[in-house]
Amino acid sequence: MAARRASSLPLRMERAVTALERAMAAVGAGPGPGEVHALRVALKRVRSLIRLARRTPGCRTRKRLRRRLDRLFKVAGRVRDRQVLLELLATEAPTGGTAARARKRLADGAPQADERLLRTVQRQGHLVDELRKALVPGLGRLSPAAWRQALSKAINDDLCDAAEHLHRDEAADALHTVRKRIKHAVHALDLWPDRPLPRALASLRRRCRSAQQLLGTRQDLVLLRELLGGRAKDRNTDAVLAERMAARLQWMDRRVRIELNALLPEGADHFVPSTRSSSAFRPKRKTASAGRVAAGRSTVTVKPASRRRSM
Repeated sequence: MAARRASSLPLRMERAVTALERAMAAVGAGPGPGEVHALRVALKRVRSLIRLARRTPGCRTRKRLRRRLDRLFKVAGRVRDRQVLLELLATEAPTGGTAARARKRLADGAPQADERLLRTVQRQGHLVDELRKALVPGLGRLSPAAWRQALSKAINDDLCDAAEHLHRDEAADALHTVRKRIKHAVHALDLWPDRPLPRALASLRRRCRSAQQLLGTRQDLVLLRELLGGRAKDRNTDAVLAERMAARLQWMDRRVRIELNALLPEGADHFVPSTRSSSAFRPKRKTASAGRVAAGRSTVTVKPASRRRSM
């Protein structure tokens, strides 16, 4: 494992904040689909860092800063949903009066949504500087070992929570909650200090990313079904299209659950695999050999052989 190196953590924090600064500048020049998507990705990574900072002793972020990020993410999400729905209508429902009316309604509201996003971005003038002050000195001062330990706990907590929602939550939006938890786990894996990633963690990231993409496709279909379903006696209701979307969602739900059951098996309480690159994941010694105790290399009390056999 000598070839594997730990990257500079303050530099990683600075890159995440700089990516957000560039994305905000690009949206300010013109909120196209690519620019809005890049802004949301940068916001997700920064919000994941803030979630991690709140779990790390000695790292604190102001509630006002978190609220400003949440506000920007929410406004950008509305613009992004509108853009995604217009793309889906062009492929899933290219003809028909209901789809045409939905496209017109979405297109008519696009300028106002874009203007709202531009105003929100312009009001966040000092956001990037505040993020640098909050994240770089806080999380950036952790040692690579402490960074691995914090990330492993965050990843395991998110995946355990996702598994709980998958197998226990009967709510209609349970899979959406699972998607958000897996997304946070992927972002935490992207922040792992060792490059390249250990093989076990790289495999976990690939499986999480695959599940995240499937869940994202499913969420897009949910938005389209809600748009075309409408209300009873509504002019924008299309029973045929809504039924087709419902059938596709049923098929997608089965596929997603197969993938998630493999990633998040019921009853599992630990998802981060052990790696030989970090002692943080090696199992702690509960017993020690008599030779180690006699040599003074262990402070663990040796259990009698009879007790060890009976356990």
